[in-house]
Amino acid sequence: MTKTTPKPRRFEISASRWPWQAGYNWRGMTNCTAPLNSGDARFGGGWKYKLGVSTGGWRDTGISFMIDLLFGIVTVRYRTRKGVDQELKWRADAVERKQRREDAARREEAAFRERVRERAERDEREAARRAALTPEQREVEDSVPF
Repeated sequence: MTKTTPKPRRFEISASRWPWQAGYNWRGMTNCTAPLNSGDARFGGGWKYKLGVSTGGWRDTGISFMIDLLFGIVTVRYRTRKGVDQELKWRADAVERKQRREDAARREEAAFRERVRERAERDEREAARRAALTPEQREVEDSVPF
């Protein structure tokens, strides 16, 4: 596995840049049409700072404070012990589901290869049987419509 996910902790602070920031030349954007200066909703409404609070959700693991800054987002997260244990269980279940899918795919691939091998053996036997026929027998066999 190339990507490692950090173990969930009860208190986390993370900072990240927005994904769209990498595509722009920041030093060359001084006019009023620069993406961060335009009040476009995609860019969070321009040069604004926001604070968001998230509690619960579909993964009820704790409380998150998200500070939306000009150059990215800072997330401060506190989780209950139950939430941390629940997330660890979700991760273990996800690994188990992935393993089951991979095992099923391997079994299906093996079954397909076995069917291909059996078909090749049957074709070889049929070719050997037809090679043993006389030309008259082969002509009669070929004239049968089914």
